[in-house]
Amino acid sequence: MLRRILAAMVTFLVVNLMVVTSLRASARVASRASSALRFTSLRLGAGAARAPTCLFASKVSVRPTLDDVERISRGEAAKRRGTGSRAVPHRLNQMERKEWDLAKKRRYMLLRGSGYRKERGASPLANIYRQLCDAVGVVCITVARGVGNPPLDEVVVDFSPLRTTDVAALAQECLDAARQFTSFQGSVDNSNVAALGWTEVEESLQVDVIWRIPVFSVVATFGDRGDSRRYAALLAQKYAGGMAEERGEGDDDDGDEGREDDA
Repeated sequence: MLRRILAAMVTFLVVNLMVVTSLRASARVASRASSALRFTSLRLGAGAARAPTCLFASKVSVRPTLDDVERISRGEAAKRRGTGSRAVPHRLNQMERKEWDLAKKRRYMLLRGSGYRKERGASPLANIYRQLCDAVGVVCITVARGVGNPPLDEVVVDFSPLRTTDVAALAQECLDAARQFTSFQGSVDNSNVAALGWTEVEESLQVDVIWRIPVFSVVATFGDRGDSRRYAALLAQKYAGGMAEERGEGDDDDGDEGREDDA
């Protein structure tokens, strides 16, 4: 009789231990799943509608690390395979690196024209800055400085690094802010992915590296270089964590970074 009681007690303890172990394992799985999701919210100007809470890619490995972004900017191999691509140039030359260091501080990029480099067949500076914005999860703001006469600057706000297509409120805020500048010439809204007919972007945002994702953006054109930079700085402060701009040595309006004839 005593043996049966002891056996029953042992069985009871074993079953309870298994249940507790199972519950702890489930809790750990849930905790890991929760930590894999990161959220950020974008605050618009006073009195404006709140921007959507942006869900970062559920696969954390989709976004590059800041270390890998720096590596591929120097032409080194990234630690995480697939961060860069031989078909998409990211390595910067000496002149581009100067602008790269400035852009990381002000949170927007200055390009001469499109920043196109003939021998690379694209703009490494624009590509690497988009990688940086994806790494930290902010909009990618670029000032394409006109080279014509008169020069017209285009400020591009690329929303793809947010990895969400729900950007209508944010796009409208950006366009409204542009109209406040006296030299504003016009704008183009290419932020509505559905209207553009891109049917696979939603899935791509969750599983692809940034250079595989098409740009969806708004573009504002200005006739005054000072206005284009002030507009970019305003957006950078609101939506990209930028600080009030301080012009420093070498931070000129007519630099040579990204010249089309750059060798």
